[in-house]
Amino acid sequence: NGDIATFGTVQITSDRRLKKNIIPLQGINSLAAITSLKTYTYQYIYDELPITYDDQLIEDADSIKLQTIQADLERKPNLNTKIRTGFMAQEVMEILPNLVEKDADERYTIDYMALIPLMTSAIQEQQTLIKQLLEKTKSLENEIDNLKRK
Repeated sequence: NGDIATFGTVQITSDRRLKKNIIPLQGINSLAAITSLKTYTYQYIYDELPITYDDQLIEDADSIKLQTIQADLERKPNLNTKIRTGFMAQEVMEILPNLVEKDADERYTIDYMALIPLMTSAIQEQQTLIKQLLEKTKSLENEIDNLKRK
C-alpha cells in the first residue's frame, strides 16, 4: 500500500567520510523556500495507484510474500478514502528541484527526508530573526521608558 511500518528506526547513511562538496545551508534562504511550499490534504486516485502483482510473482512467492501481497491488495481500497497530507511534486520542483525526481513510470516523487535539513535551517533562520526582533523590542522599550522619565 506504499506505507512502511517498522518497530525499529529508518537509518540513512550520512557519514561525512562518504561526502564531498559539502556546503553549509546558511547561504541558502531556507526559510523563504520552506514558506513558499504549499501544503495540502488529499486522497489518492485508486485506479491510478501502481499496486499490481502478476500471476507469476504470486505463484513464486513464499508464504511471507503472499501475506504481504494479500495485505497490500486488501488495503488498496482504503487508499481511495484515507486523507493524507503533503505537497504536490510539480510545485515543489519549481522551488526545490533537487528534491523531485520521476520514477520509471514518469510519476513525480519527492525526497521528503531531504526536507528535514531545510526545515532545520529555516527554523534556525527564524530563530535569528526572532532574536533580532526581541533585541529591537527591548531597545524600543528602553527608549520609551527613558522618554517617560523625562
